[in-house]
Amino acid sequence: MSMVPNKIKIRAIIFLCGVFVLSQAISLFIYEHNRNHTILMTEANDLAERISGIVNLAQKFPSFERKKILAAAETQLLSMYPNVIPYESRSCMDNEFSKVMKMQFERANANMNMFDIDICVRELDTITRVLKKDHQGALDVIAAFEFPDKSTSTFHAVLPIKNSLFSETIMLYLLALLFVGLVLAWYYIVRLVSPIERLASAAEAIGIDINASPMNEEGSMEIRVAARSFNLMQLRLQRLIQSQTEMFAAISHDLKSSLTRLKLRVELLSNPREQKGINRVVDDMSQMVHSIVEFVRGCSSTEVSRKVEICALVESLCDDLKEEGFAVSFSSKVDSTVLYCRPVALRRGIQNIINNAIQYGHFAEVSIVDSDSILTINIKDGGPGIPEDNFDDVFKPFFRLEKSRNKKTGGLGLGLSITQNIVHLHGGKMVLCNDKDGGVNVKVQLPKKES
Repeated sequence: MSMVPNKIKIRAIIFLCGVFVLSQAISLFIYEHNRNHTILMTEANDLAERISGIVNLAQKFPSFERKKILAAAETQLLSMYPNVIPYESRSCMDNEFSKVMKMQFERANANMNMFDIDICVRELDTITRVLKKDHQGALDVIAAFEFPDKSTSTFHAVLPIKNSLFSETIMLYLLALLFVGLVLAWYYIVRLVSPIERLASAAEAIGIDINASPMNEEGSMEIRVAARSFNLMQLRLQRLIQSQTEMFAAISHDLKSSLTRLKLRVELLSNPREQKGINRVVDDMSQMVHSIVEFVRGCSSTEVSRKVEICALVESLCDDLKEEGFAVSFSSKVDSTVLYCRPVALRRGIQNIINNAIQYGHFAEVSIVDSDSILTINIKDGGPGIPEDNFDDVFKPFFRLEKSRNKKTGGLGLGLSITQNIVHLHGGKMVLCNDKDGGVNVKVQLPKKES
């Protein structure tokens, strides 16, 4: 299972917030590094200048008075010792801090060349502390001078290192920054992605109803262009379907007129045998024209959708067929379910399935099952079943499992095709399965929606 979110909205928000917070963290890291370096170099210069002034003053006095002058020069940060404090040379860092101090000593007074100077810079938390205090995160600086008269003096200072910027306060700042970034990114991405969601909803809507309301052409220029193109595509599809429907209507009208004239002329025939044969051919052609017209009507229903109590619709259909003498039973575990649909078209589609069940399976058992988002109408028959290889074929126009083409054993093979088109117009689907006790179970699954 992939850990990457599958929604572009969440991906974009995570990416933008990640880049935002990462850039802030990198900026803080670079700033902290430069800040620490600048502060340490400034402290090295100041300390070197102070020690240089004290040494220059002390060398002008005899060695027995020099100690008093050095002791008087002590401050809170700078301590004086009469002798060099022992230290290990390997613990002293030959770093930029010590080099800057030596350079400052040389620049402060040319007489410094007369002194033997040793400078030791150590991290206080890695050595035995010179002072009996806890100076965590500090530099221990020892500058040892040997005067020309061989007397020595040691200067000792503890310089605190600035705390890291990545403290609890900065973490709270980054969390607050992340929260603000999430809010701003969410607002921006939602406004950016919502037109795509509207476009997807509009595409689904015209898949169910080609006459659905067009998209609102609003938003940025690119969104308006996409919405305008989508609406133009919908208009072209409407014109195409309308022209096809009108063409089939015109063809069926002309064919019906011709068949009517042909039937009238047949009545004038004197030979009863020829008259009967031609009438049979005319009836077959009339049935074919009627089936094709019904197929076209199922593909492009102009009926207006409305709210219908689906249980009452299906039950009334079953009751009508019972009164006509067909073996139909109805049962439902649903008391009342309102469905937004085209009731006439849906009734015609369900009746096609029931007619097939009665014709090929001797009876039809109709039931309704309801769930949170899907309503399922089950039609079960008692026939021999359908080979699974032909489950998709039975929905094709003019396909029949019974190959004789005898109208007494079946129609033209358009019943399930018409029903499938009607179900698709409602955004649903049809599922076939062979029952373990025999027969075919046809499931019509319809989405429950308010409008």
